[in-house]
Amino acid sequence: MGECYKFILWRLVKKNANLIFLLYKITAFFFLVFGKKKIIFKGIIMNTKTILLLVMACSMLLIISCYSEKATEPLPYTEPLPPEVGDLLKFGIYQWCVLEIKEDKVLIMSKDILLLREYHTSLTAITWDECGLRAYLNSTFYNSTAFTAEERAQILPELIDNEANPEHGTPRGSPSLDRIFLLSIAEVQQYFEDKADRIAKYDGEVMWWWLRSPGSYSFTASNVDNEGKIYLYGNGVYGDLGGIRPAMWVKL
Repeated sequence: MGECYKFILWRLVKKNANLIFLLYKITAFFFLVFGKKKIIFKGIIMNTKTILLLVMACSMLLIISCYSEKATEPLPYTEPLPPEVGDLLKFGIYQWCVLEIKEDKVLIMSKDILLLREYHTSLTAITWDECGLRAYLNSTFYNSTAFTAEERAQILPELIDNEANPEHGTPRGSPSLDRIFLLSIAEVQQYFEDKADRIAKYDGEVMWWWLRSPGSYSFTASNVDNEGKIYLYGNGVYGDLGGIRPAMWVKL
């Protein structure tokens, strides 16, 4: 305990050296002027030793007071720790799962299904690069009040490789430059090995959600079903309201 008190005293002295020096000069002044004389102050007789003790006591009280005030000051701002894969983070008004980190950017996907929407505006042969859902996500959703202007500036354009259906060989379409997109079949398998981790809810209810990969026919698109299984056969691109879990690369 003695060493602890010495350390605290050393910290107090170090942080308040100027104040201590001033009080020392005041004490020295008393000795020079009064020497060992007795001083009567308001009827109280004091010698220089008593005055010295009082001055030292006052100095310690002042030091402790100053130290306490400094201790209550807010800590300086520190940058938040960088996210890790598997973390949940808030971006805009939603919560997002961290899927991958590359240098100064992070791939995130919404924790929940954010809305229900058709894949395209009509039942026709279509691929991700030309579908209505891609256009909606990269215009209406991107420019919505879900994000501030500063947050929108963090959402990076990414060249998306659109793969063919691995079982049915349905054409994949051309690569697309997207700020917001849906995961592909391969990406779901990569980031969510456990089917239970793929299950998502919309308004508290478990719901299937779209992938950008084509289904068994050019007028269908694959999805993840209520049990977390990848439905390679897919649903019709028009007439079926599927869950939307947007994904994006965000600058750290």
